[in-house]
Formats: sequence, C-alpha cells, structure tokens
Amino acid sequence: YQRRVRGRHCDVMASAWSHVLAMGCILLAVYLSKTAIPPHRSSGGSYTISSSLVSRLPHHIQFVPLGPDRHTQAFLERSRKERCSGIVGCGVEKLKVGGYKVLYWVVGHYNAMYMLGLHSMHLVSHHQLSILLRKSGGPDRLPSVMDVGAANGVVAAAALEPLVLAGGRFAVTETSVWAAEALREKGWQCLQEDIAQPSSTLVGWNQFDLVAVLNVIDICESPVSLMKAAIERTKVGGWILMATPLPLRLGWAAPGGKREQKETFEGLDQAGADWEEQAFWLLGSWLPSVGLERCSFSRVPYYSADKMDSTPLVNDDILVLCRRSATGGMDLNLMAFS
Repeated sequence: YQRRVRGRHCDVMASAWSHVLAMGCILLAVYLSKTAIPPHRSSGGSYTISSSLVSRLPHHIQFVPLGPDRHTQAFLERSRKERCSGIVGCGVEKLKVGGYKVLYWVVGHYNAMYMLGLHSMHLVSHHQLSILLRKSGGPDRLPSVMDVGAANGVVAAAALEPLVLAGGRFAVTETSVWAAEALREKGWQCLQEDIAQPSSTLVGWNQFDLVAVLNVIDICESPVSLMKAAIERTKVGGWILMATPLPLRLGWAAPGGKREQKETFEGLDQAGADWEEQAFWLLGSWLPSVGLERCSFSRVPYYSADKMDSTPLVNDDILVLCRRSATGGMDLNLMAFS
C-alpha cells in the first residue's frame, strides 16, 4: 500500500513539473514572439527636406534624393535572422551582455562591444556611394581608400572596401586595441592611432584617393582637428566622406569607457535643435570653416543593431562627399542620410 501511495505521489509530482515546464516554454515563446524584429516597412516616399531649407541654402548646394536601397533591406533581414533565438541562442547572448557589463569597467565601452561582437551597423551601400561619386564627376571605383575610426569594420566592408580597384589599397584607422586587431585579421592595413593628434603618423598614411570619417566627429574630443587631419591625408583632387547623426550627440567615449558629456566641442557650437536647422548650420557655417563649401545632399537611415534588442536603432545621418582642391580647401558634394 505504501509503495502504491509513493508511486502515485511520484506520478503527481512528475505531472506537475511537466506542466510547469510546458507553461515555461509557452511563456518563452510568447516573449520571443513579442520581441521579434518586425519586417522593415519603408515610408514609400523619398527621404526629403522642406522647401524652406532648400530656399535658405546657397545656390551651389543641391539636394539629391536618396533613400534606403536593397542593401538596407538586406541588412535589416540579416539583423532579424541573427537576433538570438531559442533558449541556447538567447542564453549565449545574455551571457555576452553580462560579460559586457563587466568588461565595460575594465576595457571601456567600445573595446567591450568589439570583443563580444554585440553590435552591427549599416550606413550606406557601395552602390549609393558609386552613384554619388558619378554625380559629383568622380569615378565608380578608386585606387586607394582609408576609413578613419572604422570600429568593427562592418560599415567599411559594405560601403568602402568595394570601391577600391583590384590591386588597390584599402586602409583603416582605429584607436581601440581590440578593434584594430580584428580589423587586421580581415587583411586590412590598420593604423592604431588618433589621427587628430599632432604626433600621429603621416608618412605612408597619406595621399589617399578617398578618406572617410563616418559617424566620428560627434563622438570625438577634437572634431575640427580630425577633419583637418583627414584633409591632410587626402591627395589633391581626391575625395573625403564625412557622416554624422543630426542633431549632434554631445559626448565622446572617454578613457574608462564612459561617454562623457561636454558643453562645447572643439569648433562644434552647433546652432538649431532639429535636423534641418543643424543641417543648415553644418552646410552653411561649420563645413565652410574647415574648407568645405560646394555641396549636394540627401537623406537615408543609419541603423545600429543589437542582437538582444527587438528593433534596430535608427539615426538621422548626414554624409558629406568632398573633393580636395589644389589650394588645400575642398570642393564639396554632400549627401545626407536620415
């Protein structure tokens, strides 16, 4: 009799635990379904600016409508697929996030992100840049390209490296030790220095046909010095790309990983609170102050995807294409990305 009672008790306990497990699986499935990345839906129209901004800009600045293309859609689809799924997959990503919280205090934000591979980004495709170069009187591809502050290299791989002619030179710069090592593993030449510093290496790291400074000026301590260094490393008649989100994010990654806030950047006393007002200030005041004057522009999204987030973060970016003149100033063609 006692054996039968104990047997029934075990059966009841097993049944209860199976119901608890089943309920847990159901709740997990509901959670994952609610946090899944939804399909990207385009607004259907081009990314435009107001007629009032157009009327205020100098006549040599023109707007080039250019929105998300098939490469943007492909990035969003990859982000959806790469997002953690299942108990094991999400468990691994949660362990990485936990590791990031520890590494943040040891090696800093960017080093921790690069070490763990938590982030992916998309700014613009090489197809869009080829169009911009052609509209600006340039070639589809170039003998040499350098990306300043290449981060984990995903933007450079998608947009810049394909612009280099066969047998040409592709190089990057990065201040992060871990990111620099990962970039070298891709087979790229990498200068692990802040080129805004006067002591930065110049010989062998200049005379590029195109130099890119993408989403760096708003998070560095010396944006004017950085842009002047980029100009210095571009050959006469070469091109410069500059991108930044608007409105500007006022802060940079200080030693120790914290994003420090600063009331006034070096030469970045921006005017206006919204995208168009800051675009007008950037085009009409700041860029000319560093020698960039002739412009054309447009808008497309700049995505930053985290495997643990439900949707990618979208920044409102402005991307500038500049041509260096013989006097050291720039003839500028500009494209902006929303």
